[in-house]
Amino acid sequence: SHRKMVKAVAVLRSGEGVNGTIYFTQEGDGPTTVTGNVAGLKPGLHGFHVHALGDTTNGCMSTGMVKSLSVHWSSLGPHFNPAGKEHGAPEDENRHAGDLGNVTVGDDGTASFSIVDKQIPLCGPNSIIGRAVVVHADPDDLGKGNFSPVNVEDMSSAKAPEMLVAELPVLSLVSKVKKAIGAYGAC
Repeated sequence: SHRKMVKAVAVLRSGEGVNGTIYFTQEGDGPTTVTGNVAGLKPGLHGFHVHALGDTTNGCMSTGMVKSLSVHWSSLGPHFNPAGKEHGAPEDENRHAGDLGNVTVGDDGTASFSIVDKQIPLCGPNSIIGRAVVVHADPDDLGKGNFSPVNVEDMSSAKAPEMLVAELPVLSLVSKVKKAIGAYGAC
């Protein structure tokens, strides 16, 4: 039997010269393959997540990641977490579906990565299409207790991360990739 291939894309752009493209591919009900290239970031580890909602109209303001910590993820919501689990590493049993770990940026400011993950489907009730993809300025602690840009209650305003945010488009045709509707850069 022929299994349909579904594809999506998120385009990341910022006024500070940070940019990238992230592709998502899923065959049938198999795992989703995420491949991406990002340029213009500082060398080191950067947290990489899918958030529950997809409102990118105000860039980082929409995320709740602003100096006032009274704003909690107003538009993006928390990490995509349909199973109600704790924050963790991608390989952990107890993790948010949207926890994709860290991407490693080289000395030249670029990163290329490929991730295969079973918890971020492109089809069905838990589809990530229309949700937001975020590349953080800082590393993700993978739920191990160090500072993480994803634990709002642990953040001080000095550590509010820059982010790249892009909305995953709604696909009108299988195998046709639509360009991301909104793309906002580092705050």
